[in-house]
Formats: sequence, structure tokens, C-alpha cells
Amino acid sequence: MNFLRSSLFPYRYLILLLVLFFCYILWPGVEKALKVDNSLNIWFLEDDPALVEYKKYTERFGNDESIVLLIKESSGVLTSEYFQSFINLTDSLEAIPEVEGVLGPGNIQVPTNNLLGPGGRSLIKKDSEVKDVVQDLEEHTYIRDEFFTEDKKAARFVIVFKPLPDFDLHRDRLIKEVRNTVAAEFPEGNTFLGG
Repeated sequence: MNFLRSSLFPYRYLILLLVLFFCYILWPGVEKALKVDNSLNIWFLEDDPALVEYKKYTERFGNDESIVLLIKESSGVLTSEYFQSFINLTDSLEAIPEVEGVLGPGNIQVPTNNLLGPGGRSLIKKDSEVKDVVQDLEEHTYIRDEFFTEDKKAARFVIVFKPLPDFDLHRDRLIKEVRNTVAAEFPEGNTFLGG
């Protein structure tokens, strides 16, 4: 051991420079290896039948990437203030160019029948009365179950993205943009995202 130490000691600075040089040369590979890539392309070969069918599916039906947003309020979300916020949030999220659409309380349609046949009207409008919305939710429980919790203390939105060929490259930026849009309308921190 002493022999090894005494023979390498005079070259310690050269060895340090070599180690630093190799660290510099290898860093791009290390950086790439540390980056998480969750795209399907890393799990399948390009000509894999499953990946080919998946790509056909997304071309035909759109992107399967979506975010589920939950807005909670301990006193309940069925208030005039929340109604307006739901409409504003839906409009703001749909203004993001990569968003295909938003499904949620801010734009859901209640089915109606009229002389021309079946139709629909908005569950929530700017001047909606709370009692009318509650009545609609009691009559149409599938809407309540999809977009509200049973105790009506939370509302759910689904944000669907457009099919982009390189969506994985934009995912982080889009999630951040959605978070910022939600925080602008609901700064209290009572929102939760998943997807």
C-alpha cells in the first residue's frame, strides 16, 4: 500500500486533472441517464404492433393524456362565487393552445327536451341560483357523481390535451401552465392535480 501511495503521490495533480477531464467528457451521458423519460417509445420498439396500434388510436381519438383537477372547500363548492370561478377557470384552461377541452362544472350540459327534440343547457351560468343547481344535481345524479362529491364539498374537472407528436417533451411545461392557471383562480391552495 505504501508503495502504491508513494508511486502515485508525485502524479496526484495529473490524476486529478484526468479525473476532472473524464467527468467533463462523460457528463452529457450521465445527465441523459438521470433524466426520467416516461414516453412509450423507450418501452417498445418502433415497429412493435402494440405501439403501432396505440399511435393509430391516438391519431383517431386524440391524446390519452389528461389531468384530473379536484377543488375542495370544507363549506361546500355550490356557491355563486364558486360558480363564477368554475366558468372562469374552464375558459382560462381552454385558452391554453395545447388543451383539447375541459370537462367540468364550468361547462357541463344538463339534458333537456324541447319541441325540436333533445337538447342541453349549462348546469352553471353566471346568474345561476344555488337551489337550481342543487335540484339539477339531484335529478341528474350521474352528473353529480362525475363532477362533484356526494357531500358537494369538492368539484372535479378533467383537462384533456391535444394529440401532439412530441407530447412527452412538453408535459412538464403544460402541467406547470395548468397549475399556474388554476392558482390564478384559486390561490387558497385547495386544489389538487393528478393524472
